[in-house]
Amino acid sequence: MKNKEVGKIKQLIIIGNGGHSRVVQSIIKQTNSYQLLEIWDDNYEEEIIDVGIRYKPIPKKNVASADSVCYFIAIGDNLIRSKIANQLQLSTADYATIIHPQAIVDKQAIVKTGSLIMANAVVQTNSIIGHHSIVNTSAVVEHDTMIGDFVHVAPNVTLTGNCHLSKHVFIGAGSVLIPNISIGEHTVIGAGSVVIRSIPSNVTAYGNPARIV
Repeated sequence: MKNKEVGKIKQLIIIGNGGHSRVVQSIIKQTNSYQLLEIWDDNYEEEIIDVGIRYKPIPKKNVASADSVCYFIAIGDNLIRSKIANQLQLSTADYATIIHPQAIVDKQAIVKTGSLIMANAVVQTNSIIGHHSIVNTSAVVEHDTMIGDFVHVAPNVTLTGNCHLSKHVFIGAGSVLIPNISIGEHTVIGAGSVVIRSIPSNVTAYGNPARIV
């Protein structure tokens, strides 16, 4: 299916209006890539309009796709992003990809739709960022690294070459993964950890070196 971002500027609906969303909104203003149309958040009980932007609750059922509109789930929590994506039942092609103008993404890297690359982040050659994932401020994704869907790589993380993060992984701020490390799905790596061995699914690990707790 053709990516909706190709061609003219699209209207954008952002889901979520917390701190993470405000950063996304700031990036949108800096890039002029999208025209912000609506913000959906469950803190709104009814629809309101302010400065030309419509604010409304998140729909509880499938959303009909529209050719002129892209969507972006601007929520930092992996599981909540995943839940909302399942709730809306939109195609991956309906979602925007947002890259800060000060991020560096190699031409041979792939960033899939729904994902966010923050300021000063680096995504190196032959790396793949899955759908609805976050590479946060000043994080480094080195060559040949594979990041699954609904992953959050927090600020100042370094993923050295050929790492593999499965879906729903969270890597805490300032952590370092040495080359050839794999992290299983739904696993959390605590902030400031140094990961020198692969970590299985559904666990929490932290420390230097990182150990399962």
